[in-house]
Amino acid sequence: MESILEITDAKLVGELGYQAQLGSLFAFFDEPLFSGTGPLSWVRSFGNHTNGPRVVSLLDIAGNSLPGAKHAAVPLRLDLGVVVTDKEIYREGMDTVHLTALDPLNPSTTRRLVLEIDGVELRKEPVRFNLHGLATVGLSHLPVGRYSVRFEDSDSEAVRFTVAEYRLASLIATLEKRTFEDGKLRFELALNSFGHALEGEVMVELVSEGRRLERLILPCSGGKLHGTLPLRGEGPHSLNLQVVAEPSKTATVALSGTRASERLATVFGRLGSDIEGTLLPENSEERPVRGIYLRQGATSNTPFCLERVDSRKARISARADAQSLTVVVADPAVARRPGANASSDISACEHYKSGQRQYREGHYAAALVSLERGREEQKYPHCHYAYNIARCYSRLGRLQEALAWLRRSLADGWTDWSRMERDSEFEALRQNPGFHLLCRGGRQEIVFQEVHAGQELEIDIPIPMAFLALGAYVNERPFEGWSFLLPPSELEVELQLPEQVEPGQQMEIEIQSNKPGGVYLLVKDQRLQSADTPLNKLAAGLKSCAEEAWQYFSTRDQLRPFQELAIAPQPDFWQHNQVLSAPRSEPRTGAVLGRRPGLIPRPGAPVEMEMVSSEMPSLRRALLGGGGPSRRRAGMMMMRSGALESHAPMFDYAESEALFFDDGDDLFIGEAGEDLFGSVKSHSQTTTATTAAVK
Repeated sequence: MESILEITDAKLVGELGYQAQLGSLFAFFDEPLFSGTGPLSWVRSFGNHTNGPRVVSLLDIAGNSLPGAKHAAVPLRLDLGVVVTDKEIYREGMDTVHLTALDPLNPSTTRRLVLEIDGVELRKEPVRFNLHGLATVGLSHLPVGRYSVRFEDSDSEAVRFTVAEYRLASLIATLEKRTFEDGKLRFELALNSFGHALEGEVMVELVSEGRRLERLILPCSGGKLHGTLPLRGEGPHSLNLQVVAEPSKTATVALSGTRASERLATVFGRLGSDIEGTLLPENSEERPVRGIYLRQGATSNTPFCLERVDSRKARISARADAQSLTVVVADPAVARRPGANASSDISACEHYKSGQRQYREGHYAAALVSLERGREEQKYPHCHYAYNIARCYSRLGRLQEALAWLRRSLADGWTDWSRMERDSEFEALRQNPGFHLLCRGGRQEIVFQEVHAGQELEIDIPIPMAFLALGAYVNERPFEGWSFLLPPSELEVELQLPEQVEPGQQMEIEIQSNKPGGVYLLVKDQRLQSADTPLNKLAAGLKSCAEEAWQYFSTRDQLRPFQELAIAPQPDFWQHNQVLSAPRSEPRTGAVLGRRPGLIPRPGAPVEMEMVSSEMPSLRRALLGGGGPSRRRAGMMMMRSGALESHAPMFDYAESEALFFDDGDDLFIGEAGEDLFGSVKSHSQTTTATTAAVK
């Protein structure tokens, strides 16, 4: 991965020497830098630190400004958009291909599926997710061939299926157990034919993408077959079975979780011990957490230890005394998309104007349509689209969708966290812990000036997957550690249905859950299986997020003194300049009020401002007037034709609700409207389905 650090003031970096160090998650600044004649003696604090050594998080989604350098955001990205089929083979001219698309992080949005046949694009199919992030698509009359389906805007694994002529045999095989250890797959199958347990020898082939990898003959007794096979190749894999005495009796068993990326261990945490996760269990007693099998790896003597990864509370034990402990809880689902800062002006967009007018008139559903159309037409959507769509959903009482669109507004470039938290349109969301995390840019930072050995810390985790980062000075030396957290799902679902149903017979299925939610029910022949299930694919998305983070951190596991950082050439400061805002911070606590952590000046000191070249950013200091601790000021300046001029007057935002927006980007103000959409209240549903004889 390319370097994400840019030197903006080589002289200052040199002055920091070996007393400032850069890690993969934090930057560390020794206390002497801020006292006496130290190069940062004029600075009272960074962020939330007010004394002692300073520990600065690098997890801000918009990047980080450091003394003499700029650091891009640490790459954390969670994508749970998945596509699955109900089976892997379909009969030409007769079967409909049923696709299930899931994106629980982005409900009530539209994405496009790309359908390919034998590697050639056939067509693109738009799908609209419901309020639970679920969509179904039926494809009929497909010609014979091998197909793949994927999201157009994602590089995740495509789902594959085949359209051909086939005839199902009478052998039914069910995978009852599977474990994976030391590169070998151990499995147990239940085999029956015409309702009777199978007896005799069975030829078993391990197959991957049509290629036979292994073959052996195993005995089957009482309908049970046990075997062990080496698992290699990219996968996914399946088992082809054939009864030796009756070659016409065949079956195929799909093996989920057998792709190389799914079966190999990924490090999920390194606090006290390495926690690893795969999609295949090592033994039959292991239980998955959100589809992932977690196990403890090597133990390390870290100064902090995380009790459990699979918990809704992060319990951290200190093994040593520490200073300036900074704990960051980050939502990996909140990440800037490429081009977030290249958004075009929306003041002339007719869809935006229509949505604004409809919102003010109380027509929130109509405003949604206009805003979504306007957003879809932009290559790099302006963040105000998603923000105001969230306000529409909040007005309609559809709170989960409002949260999802607020998350998208952050991805599109929204940075005014305080405006989001004060917005009266989101009053109904204030009881949701996830909302408050979004109001901090998806990052919660907690600072402990001193922590003593034996002390225990407890932090609530309000999201399905979180990233926990710790930075501190231990024995006067910097330390950083991290872990992902996977709280178990709170949803419990129970199905009640007849044990056996004859072909063509009507059956009643009762679904019960402990909380409201969406249900997608699939009834199919047991002989038609698929290696990709919704649970398996969603778990693969969680694992992929952890794997990308682990790859990043494993290449940056050494602290680097600022003295040794590469010095970048200085750009031409008088060309290609852009508008920036001055740092804004609360003088007493250091809580960030602006878009980036700023340096907090001592009382009466001048305010420092950054100006950056758009081609090769370069930090320069422009001194604006006074500004003691009793007043909080902000403003913007810009460069035109080499002349420095004021772009906006200074104002006291402690006493004013004024906000700066581009022309036409004013936020909506509207009256309360009707709740046009109901929500599912029932915890129990009854579904009628009819089975059909498969020939």
